[in-house]
Amino acid sequence: GNSVAAAIGIPFLYRDFRAGWKDGVEESKRLGMYRQRYCGCIYSEKESHFRAG
Repeated sequence: GNSVAAAIGIPFLYRDFRAGWKDGVEESKRLGMYRQRYCGCIYSEKESHFRAG
């Protein structure tokens, strides 16, 4: 991000929007909720099936 912003002359502001993600994962596991192994897009779904064998 920084190198692209510098190349085109704009400021780059990094924000991690995943704050609390790990807590959510742990809580959903504690509650026995279903969690899929991919984000939901077709590319990650395909990748998850190839990893599974």
